Amino acid sequence: AKVYAEVPESFEHESGKPASLAQIEKRGVLRVCFQPDEYPSAFFNTDDPPRLVGFDIEMAHRFARRLELSLEFLPAETESVAEDLLNRSICDLYMRTLQVTLRKSKRFGLSLPVYNSSLGLIVRDYRRDEFKSWKNIKESGDSLRFAVEDTPGNIFRLRNIITNATIVPIQSMEQQLEFLKSGGEGIDAIADMAEEGAALTILYPTFSLVVPKPAIFFPVAYAVARGNIDFLNAFNIWLLGEKSEGIVD
Repeated sequence: AKVYAEVPESFEHESGKPASLAQIEKRGVLRVCFQPDEYPSAFFNTDDPPRLVGFDIEMAHRFARRLELSLEFLPAETESVAEDLLNRSICDLYMRTLQVTLRKSKRFGLSLPVYNSSLGLIVRDYRRDEFKSWKNIKESGDSLRFAVEDTPGNIFRLRNIITNATIVPIQSMEQQLEFLKSGGEGIDAIADMAEEGAALTILYPTFSLVVPKPAIFFPVAYAVARGNIDFLNAFNIWLLGEKSEGIVD
């Protein structure tokens, strides 16, 4: 696959309406937007030279192989950037596992759920017992500070669960890693998808991933441009096959 550090100027000149499956096949290239530094879903490994790898990246490779198309990756630092690139047909797919919400459905054409994730908390290892249940967390009162990715959906969900805690918005993965490198200074827990949080505790072993009881699950999906029904249907049919064969698991 070809990986671009930024959107080439030639793509800007070629931009138009979102491409159908037939138009993508005629082009001969599947263009996928990814979220940079989204460990473990999309990140550059330590090979020489580094390679773009991760769960979302592997799924993109599998889909491109099924279509018998070559593959190009373009970075989309935010959901707003991804939405713009999809709408202008610079990207065909946004392969970042997005939480399925009504707000996101107004911006993207969301795929069938890729899997159901659970809400996890990254906490200092010696404090993991304090976060085993939402009941224990709520009883701690307003003394707790929770960090979470700064999106309306994430903050709304967390605020509904723990109404009396302080919410600290995280602006980027870089900021989240700084929290972990500093030992979590100034916060008690980082709320994250359990799959991503567990992977981070491998890099920062003084932390543990806790899924408080009762577990809170939510579906995650990939996205196309809103209204690109033909391509979305094709992607969903492929995704159903990958799930039924156990590939996603």
